[in-house]
Amino acid sequence: MPRKDMYPGESLSVPHLGGDEVVPRTQMSSASLKNTAGMPHLHPVEVGASVPTPAAEAMDYYDWDLPPPVVPVHPTPVGGRLGIFWANWTFLEDPFVCKILRAGYKLPLAGAPPLTTTPLSRVYSIDQQVLILENINILLTKRAIEIVSEPHHSPGFYSPIFLVPKKGSTKMRMIHNTATFNSLYLAEPPHFRMTSLDQIRAKLSPGAWMASLDLQDAYLHVPIFPRHRKFLRFIFNGLLRKQLDFSTRLLQQLGWIINIEKSQLEPAQELTFIGGLFLTRLNLVRVPPDRWQKILAFTDRALSLPLTLREWQSLLGLLTSAQDLTLRGRLMLRPLQRFLLPFIRENDLQSSFLLPPHLHQYLRWWTVEWNVCAGVCLTSFNHDHELFVDASLLGWGAHLNGQTTSGLWSDAEREWHINNLEMQAVILAVRH
Repeated sequence: MPRKDMYPGESLSVPHLGGDEVVPRTQMSSASLKNTAGMPHLHPVEVGASVPTPAAEAMDYYDWDLPPPVVPVHPTPVGGRLGIFWANWTFLEDPFVCKILRAGYKLPLAGAPPLTTTPLSRVYSIDQQVLILENINILLTKRAIEIVSEPHHSPGFYSPIFLVPKKGSTKMRMIHNTATFNSLYLAEPPHFRMTSLDQIRAKLSPGAWMASLDLQDAYLHVPIFPRHRKFLRFIFNGLLRKQLDFSTRLLQQLGWIINIEKSQLEPAQELTFIGGLFLTRLNLVRVPPDRWQKILAFTDRALSLPLTLREWQSLLGLLTSAQDLTLRGRLMLRPLQRFLLPFIRENDLQSSFLLPPHLHQYLRWWTVEWNVCAGVCLTSFNHDHELFVDASLLGWGAHLNGQTTSGLWSDAEREWHINNLEMQAVILAVRH
């Protein structure tokens, strides 16, 4: 009769009840633990009165008592469940097994897998997305998988997923295909052989009583070492689709009408929104191509022809909308804004004038595609130090990590504008 304390994926041969001795034989699956030392044996006890069936005779002949569990058996999600009950395995006297269940199974890495924060997402049909999302939700409920909260700040190795038909069913199940990872970055596994039919037949005699126990989701029971979970990732845009579906239904329920033609309903890693082209795969946001063409045509005109104040204001608005999508756009726009300010105050929209030659360099900067369309990083800059600088008309001072420096302005510098003095203070502090 099989034991209740079987390993995940364990197969136990049926004892031969006609003999005087039972020799238990075990085989563990490749996903389970390889060390079988310390397995419990059945202890013979004194035989009492005769029993009418071989099964009852076996129950009386052997001691089936177990020590009380250290961790009481209670329902939990299946994902890594054996890790919760690792202390109950101690009576098997196998420290190899207990260590793995306590800390999680460490992948036998043979090399350093390349990690990424921008994995490529496979395109699935609508029907496939629905089925994959169903499988993912089941695994999330079982806590066999977990959602990576900040994948852009946490690199990992990603393997593809796909669907295959379930054996003897019209339903589909999801496969996480780690074949590439296994072949390139894992050490060769130890030799393993499943229990064969011949082995089972050798243990059976005519009229033997038999029973079987099936372990549900056996592979999911074994916990994975937390720092190695990043090697077992997959990506799926269906989670985004679910959020999109929820948002759509919420807006409609609140009475809003969604413009389907102008909406992006298919999850993508490239999206134009409120004047920016978002490229999440590249971690960039840049000026969209159509806006760049508009900027190029408008600035070419402004460099060679007089424009009305209304046209200058339109050009200024166009460049302002793009300045934060460039590295130096705000700096190059400032001289043009200062030049146009007196005209804007007069508010004569039909007045026409040329751009002075000394300002052409600032407007010409906007005609270079690399300057305008290179893009800026999506993620914010994380600084390592904070430098505090201040300036007055008399001098300047700076403070950095407990260190201070200061100085007085020369007679010539005291004639500068306060904005220039503050920028000079930054330069002097950095040089110091």
